Amino acid sequence: MKKNTTIKNQQNIYIEELVKKSQDGDWESFGKLYDIFLPTIYRYVYFKTPSSYSEDVTENIFLKIWENIHQYQPRQDSTFSAWIFRIARNTINDYFRKHKSFDEISENLPDKSCLSDPQKKFIDKFNSEQLKKAIADLPEKYQQIIIFKYINDLSNAEIAEILEKTQGAVRILQFRALDQLRTILQKNNFSL
Repeated sequence: MKKNTTIKNQQNIYIEELVKKSQDGDWESFGKLYDIFLPTIYRYVYFKTPSSYSEDVTENIFLKIWENIHQYQPRQDSTFSAWIFRIARNTINDYFRKHKSFDEISENLPDKSCLSDPQKKFIDKFNSEQLKKAIADLPEKYQQIIIFKYINDLSNAEIAEILEKTQGAVRILQFRALDQLRTILQKNNFSL
C-alpha cells in the first residue's frame, strides 16, 4: 500500500511540473498532460454521452483545460486530475443543456486485447453495451459515482473533491449506486 502511495505521489509531482510548464505556454508539456489524461477523460465522457458525440465532447474538454490552465492553483488538498474532472463534468452538463434529448446509447470502446478472439470480442462488446445501458438507467448522482470509481478508478478523496462532498458521503453513494446497479442488471438478467 505504501509503495502505491509513493508511486502516486511521484506521478502527481510529475503532473504538477507539466502543469506549471503548460501554464507558461509550453505546448509540449500540455501534450504530455493530454496523453496522460485522454484515456480516463474519454472513458468518463463515453459513459456519460451518446457515443457519436464522445470524441467532440472530449475535444471540447481539453480545449477548456488549455484555455483555463492558468487558473489552476495547486493545493495540498487538491489534485490536477480532480480539477480537470470538474471541467469534464461541467462540459458534459453544458452539452446536455444544449442537447436535451437523444436516442443513441451504445457503442463499444475498442479493446485491443480481444482483437484476435472474435468470441471474446462479441462478449465484451455485449457486456459493455449492457453495462452502459444499466449505468444510464441510474440517477445522475449514481452514474457519476460508478463511472468515477469503477470505470476511471479514482480514489474516494478525488471523487469527494470533484463532487464537492465528504468522503463519507461518497462511500454511502457508492454503496447505494452499486445496490441500484445490481438491481437493474438482475432485472435485465445480466450479471457481471
